[in-house]
Amino acid sequence: MGKVGICGVCLSALYTHPGDKLDFYEIDPLVVKVASDENYFSYLKKAPANINIYEGDARLKIQNVDEKYNLLVLDAFSSDAIPSHLLTKEAFQIYADNLDASGVILVHISNRYFDLSSSVAVTVSTLGLDCRIKQYNPSKKEKEEGQLDAIWLAVGNAQTLDKYVPNWKIVQKSNVTPWTDNYANLLSAFRAFGIKSKN
Repeated sequence: MGKVGICGVCLSALYTHPGDKLDFYEIDPLVVKVASDENYFSYLKKAPANINIYEGDARLKIQNVDEKYNLLVLDAFSSDAIPSHLLTKEAFQIYADNLDASGVILVHISNRYFDLSSSVAVTVSTLGLDCRIKQYNPSKKEKEEGQLDAIWLAVGNAQTLDKYVPNWKIVQKSNVTPWTDNYANLLSAFRAFGIKSKN
């Protein structure tokens, strides 16, 4: 897996191997406290990787970490809230600056009310990056076991995405305006307007 940066402390730590480096960025100190408490979770203790946890807003913190990650995982959604400041052109530029030459950004965009795929695809295209999408739909049995529907985007250069996620679909970009720190139009991604994920 190499060097990975993740927004949010989660069980992904168990997918690492000895020699991997895994950095978590978590804005909520209570989440860090609970995730680190072995009375509740043992993922961090059992993980074979070298793990660091940085408390604070990931977008701000990652600018001060001297790392080039192989993989950045953006999983910062809480219920259906949209942290739009993490999805702007300026934010993706920060993420890209912290990737190595063949790095990938994975973005979790599952949401009942908004389809963010086109907005993200158009935004990252302004940086010369491509965007692919994968929707996971568990079977009835898997849902009974607690698995949920999920939509993920992979962002990176075309050659890298062809290598690592060859079966993910290219996001069909619409005529939405790229999101920036000065402009983000959530209504353009509202599902009621007929915008649906291309998976």
